[in-house]
Amino acid sequence: EVIIKVKRPGIDEVIKDELMLLKDLVKLIDTYSEVGDQINLKNAVYAFEKSLLEELSLTIEKNNIQQFQYNYKDNTETYVPKVYNDYCSNNILTMEFVDGIKVTDLEQLKAHNISAVTISEVGYRLFVSQILDYGFFHADPHAGNILVKKDGKIVFIDFGAVGKIQPNDKEILESLILNFMAKKPQKIVRNLKKMAIYYNIPDDRKFEGDVSDILNFIHSTSLKDISVAEILNKMKEVLKENRLVMPDYFYLLFKGISLMDGVGRTINPDLD
Repeated sequence: EVIIKVKRPGIDEVIKDELMLLKDLVKLIDTYSEVGDQINLKNAVYAFEKSLLEELSLTIEKNNIQQFQYNYKDNTETYVPKVYNDYCSNNILTMEFVDGIKVTDLEQLKAHNISAVTISEVGYRLFVSQILDYGFFHADPHAGNILVKKDGKIVFIDFGAVGKIQPNDKEILESLILNFMAKKPQKIVRNLKKMAIYYNIPDDRKFEGDVSDILNFIHSTSLKDISVAEILNKMKEVLKENRLVMPDYFYLLFKGISLMDGVGRTINPDLD
């Protein structure tokens, strides 16, 4: 049994035409307003274009699946579906059908004696592993893209959108996380500057103060009341106000963490 993903005929041309229209709009905005520069609209559209064109290529998606297979070939907590190379092209992807339970289907998990709390913890551990061990992570981990096999193994599906982190950036990201946990705004600012593609910070002290405000918000709020999406939105605002342009993967990471948090809290409200 297989799943066959087929690209809609003519979709490449439609997407490319619409991307050209977006670029023309950006030029128009840049000509008549400073808003484009302030929010770095050109870079945002470029990142969107790159991500969308990669998702259009089923060859790239096949390669992404095979990379995940290689990364997790010895892992006992996850399963990556097989792909059938002889039946794949840039327009067709043929992969193994996995009989799994949707990760948020609590009734089915319970019926198969699978602990939702364990699944939430393992799912987070796998996602963090994708980021920090391999620098290659699923960028769209919503509930529809995560299955649980009857043996309890977690299966990520739909690898059209992935984030890729360069080795040097991975080390800075690890340091950023440690400094975030240790509540060190000065070092967080230093990490963010190192990761940024470009920055033009009007006031370093204000930037540190903005980061401190986020840290204080987290440490003064009870766990159940903390919204990861809210924290990430605050962080995005701080980056925008202080004119830092971060690499593509940084925003994919924000999206992935937010989605994983939504899934995790659905099946385990006490998840930290």
